[in-house]
Amino acid sequence: MQNKLTKFILKSALFLFPIVTFCVAVPILIPKFPMRFLDGEYALYRQQKDYIFNNDDYNRVIITGDSKAKAAFLPKLLSNDTYNIALGGLTPLENYYYLKEYLENSAIPETVFISFNPFHYMTFDTFWTRSVYFHRLTENDLKDTYETALLYKDTDYILTNFDKNTFEYKYYSVKKYGKTFIKSFFEDRNKKNMDMYNDMYETKGQVYFGTAEYCDGWSQEAQVKNFEVLDIIDCYLHKTIDMCLDYGINVIIETIPMNKATYDECYKSYLSDYSNYMKKLQEKYPQIIVNTELYYYDNEYFGDSAHFNHKGTEKYSKYIKEKYSEVFEK
Repeated sequence: MQNKLTKFILKSALFLFPIVTFCVAVPILIPKFPMRFLDGEYALYRQQKDYIFNNDDYNRVIITGDSKAKAAFLPKLLSNDTYNIALGGLTPLENYYYLKEYLENSAIPETVFISFNPFHYMTFDTFWTRSVYFHRLTENDLKDTYETALLYKDTDYILTNFDKNTFEYKYYSVKKYGKTFIKSFFEDRNKKNMDMYNDMYETKGQVYFGTAEYCDGWSQEAQVKNFEVLDIIDCYLHKTIDMCLDYGINVIIETIPMNKATYDECYKSYLSDYSNYMKKLQEKYPQIIVNTELYYYDNEYFGDSAHFNHKGTEKYSKYIKEKYSEVFEK
């Protein structure tokens, strides 16, 4: 009987050992070596944070927004004192906190560009899976987000299981990080992340998400009947504008073109709703510049359905520099 019990204990120990080791390793190793284990766009989020807190540059112009802005605004074609701190997946909510960090830790710029895919005014995208997952938002940011979300409807994405989610991300739970931990052993993620991280310094924050020579696929705006901004996102856009104005910063809200394939599938109601929203924003803030219309470039300028390829970025950046020559040519 005793031998059977001993064998059972040994077998159980052998079975449980790798599981226990895995559960212990994930929350210890990932925060210690995040570039080795984390995936997706971690290098972009990490580089933005490091730049904000460690740079000594004076950037007269700052670009903010989501991945469309990250790809579209190429600082080297705009001016030597332009920097792009946009990040993939952001809405005006997350963008507010990152720009706030920048303004609190750097010399104040003269001009801030704000540019988002219309989709990111309508819904959350990667709040949990990037900004929280990468530990980019601080605990105070998360507390402020939660308290703000309580004031609005349609915030279930943030409020549902908020405490549980924040706890699991804070302590790198296996549930949230186990999959990426395992996958990291099948690729040289550290090299990939470091290469991307270093490239960001070379390009002053700009990066490409699609590199095809042509794309006629549809992005999120296609065949959506109405452009309806979430109230909480509207709140954070206004908070961002107000913050910039309090610092005496010129604000420009720009639209980045869709590809023609997407534009051709857009409902007129969607296009007019977007325009009306931006016109109201311009009426409220006559001291800022707001591009109120959605428009397109030909499909040859897109590396995927939403983002410019190299040719598109060059075309758009040159257009922006000419349009705002008084901003860039000083």
